Amino acid sequence: MWKDHIVEDVRRVRKQQAARFDYDIYAILADARQKQKTSRHKIVSFICSKKKKPSRAAQSLSSTLKSAQGRGTRLPST
Repeated sequence: MWKDHIVEDVRRVRKQQAARFDYDIYAILADARQKQKTSRHKIVSFICSKKKKPSRAAQSLSSTLKSAQGRGTRLPST
């Protein structure tokens, strides 16, 4: 079976880090946040700061679903 040396290295480091914090996820995250605060690198957030207005198609679908629920119509499950 083929082994990816990069993946193996990442897993090794992850295991070492987890062992260093006694496998406590909260301690691992606290350490990561502290490193993030002291880092000079730009921190990027992918959380949208503004809510986007739903598209017309989404609004139409939403109103269709609401009216179907109001009538007691059973919608097909996916």
